[in-house]
Formats: sequence, structure tokens, C-alpha cells
Amino acid sequence: ITLVLLVIMFILMLTEKIPLVATMTLTAILMVVFKAVPAAKLYSVYGGTTIVFVVGMSIIADSLFETGIVRDLGNKLFKGKLIENQRLMIFVATLVTGLLSGIFFNSALTVMMIPLVSAAVLKSNGKLQFKHIMMGVACNATVGGSLTLIGAAPNLITQGILVESGVRGMGFFEPLPLALPLTLITAIYFSTIGYSIQQKTLDFEDNIQNTKAEPSDCPTWKKVVTLVTLAVCIGLFVADIWDST
Repeated sequence: ITLVLLVIMFILMLTEKIPLVATMTLTAILMVVFKAVPAAKLYSVYGGTTIVFVVGMSIIADSLFETGIVRDLGNKLFKGKLIENQRLMIFVATLVTGLLSGIFFNSALTVMMIPLVSAAVLKSNGKLQFKHIMMGVACNATVGGSLTLIGAAPNLITQGILVESGVRGMGFFEPLPLALPLTLITAIYFSTIGYSIQQKTLDFEDNIQNTKAEPSDCPTWKKVVTLVTLAVCIGLFVADIWDST
């Protein structure tokens, strides 16, 4: 029964006939209805430390977007000679995304990069192509999520399992020695070999999101509070002197 329900769930996820949230919720309920799992465990995981951690970091990451900090960074970075060379732009955008993914959740970061890249493409007067840049950005957002303990949900889930099992948990930057070279290699690949392959295979019309990434008019004090809060959180994560949740 469990395998059948999982197969149906994956089919619904692939076809997206109903919202993904509804698919996951219904699957969980059916698991209980068919007694594949005890009713007491239906949503008990939402009370775990991992979920609390993810929710908290999501709020902090969202504040960086809402205050315009990430938008301002992109506007200052993606300009000048950078938008005149396609390969260079791919490398920088892909690398920056990968590095930022160590702090932000990769899905939200990828969405935020769309207007930033679009603005750079529009300013380039045809020298840049949106589709080639975003391919590397999306892939390195996933790779870069492994730079730190909070960069991706699997890292947090693994940490929760280790702690609950009584095993030493991972340090904040423990995945860095492996993930950092992979992040750099991904950026190099998409600006060299990957770009050459994309030129031959991505033969569809470039889809530029005509969205301007204007500087935020958010008060400076809100940006300062957001950055200080993030810095304090990361400092406490690294020091490991307090429960991360």
C-alpha cells in the first residue's frame, strides 16, 4: 500500500494536476487511513526542531528580500563591463548564486535572481541571453545549498537525525570543504563547456522576464536590523553555544 501511494504521489507531482501541497497532504492522510503509519505520527514531524529551524531561517531570508538587500546587491554587481560579456556574466551570476545559497534557501534565491538577471539582460542591449544565465544560476543554487548547515533542507534534516540519535551533529561550516570546490567548478563549467552545449541545445526563443529590479525604498534602519540579526544568528550557529532552534 505504501509503495502504491508513493507511486501515485510521484505521478501527481510530475503532472501537477493538483497543487503539490494538496498532493503531499492527501498522501499523508491516506497513509494513516490505510494504516501504513500510526495516526499519532501524521503531522508530529512539524513539531520537530528541524521544521522550527527551517521556518525561522525562512523568515530571516525573506526579510533580506523584502528589505531589498539582495536586490540592491544584484543591481550594484550586475552592471558595467560585466553585462557586455556573456561567459563572464554566467560565471559571476552562477558563482554569486551558489555562494548566497549557503545562507538563503535555494528555491527562494533562484526566484529572486530572475528579476536581477532580467534587468542585466535588458541593459546589455542583446549581448546577454536570459536562458543561458538562468540555467547555471538554478543549478548552482542547488549545489551551493550544501555550503553550510542551513543552506538546504537535507542538511537540516540530517542534522536533526544525528542529534536525535545522540550522535555529534555537524558544525555550521562542516560541509564547506567539499561544497565550495563543487560550487566553483559548477560556475566554471556553465561559463565554458556548459555554455557551448547550451548554445547548441537551447534553441528556443529567449524568455526575458520584463521585470525591473529597482533599488528598494525600505528605511536604512530596517536593513541594518536585518543584517545584524542574520550576523548574530550565524555567529550563534558557528559558536554552537545555544540551541539552534
